[in-house]
Amino acid sequence: MTLPGALAALLTRLAVAAEPVLWDQPAPALELTDAERARLDAGEVVWRADLNKGGSAGRSMVLVRASEDQVWDVILNPDDYVLFLPYVTASWAEPKGQDLPQERLRWGMELTTKGVVTRYAVESRAAPASVGRTMRWEMIPSGASPMSRATGYWMSLPWGDGRTLLVYAVDVETAWWLPVMIHQTAADRGLPTTVALFGRRAEKLSVQVQEGR
Repeated sequence: MTLPGALAALLTRLAVAAEPVLWDQPAPALELTDAERARLDAGEVVWRADLNKGGSAGRSMVLVRASEDQVWDVILNPDDYVLFLPYVTASWAEPKGQDLPQERLRWGMELTTKGVVTRYAVESRAAPASVGRTMRWEMIPSGASPMSRATGYWMSLPWGDGRTLLVYAVDVETAWWLPVMIHQTAADRGLPTTVALFGRRAEKLSVQVQEGR
């Protein structure tokens, strides 16, 4: 799939608009309570949702039975997002047909909800991290959308027993006012669902590798 001119222009704007505020930030600190560690060890998804003045934000995390490399194989392969993410009817990396970079990635996706199709341009860049790996991202819609902009990050940390802690964070700015209840519902559904789906995908690929498929 080839990006239309308007969306390609958005991709170019992403790099300019977000520098240096977003991309130059170091990897965020992650502090877990004893209760959160216990829930993670039990296989639960842990998330915290917060409302901000323009939308909603939050962070979710889950322990994945896969290596860090296998987790990042999923994150860095947007061509396959359409295979396991709900409402995603198309996803692609740019430029098409080339090896995907490990430090900087541009990609797009198409979401279809109630017959309405919206395309999004996304740029992801690796952030300096002393432990594990972190990649920040920014997403902008190419047409009418209740979301005007979203930023966030993926983070992975070794857990010490062969599992990987996968962390997903997002901060959404809406294009117009929406009731607080809608923001809260979206965060409470989207945060745990997203990190869980990526984790399950990595675990599935890990099993396939172990079985030699």
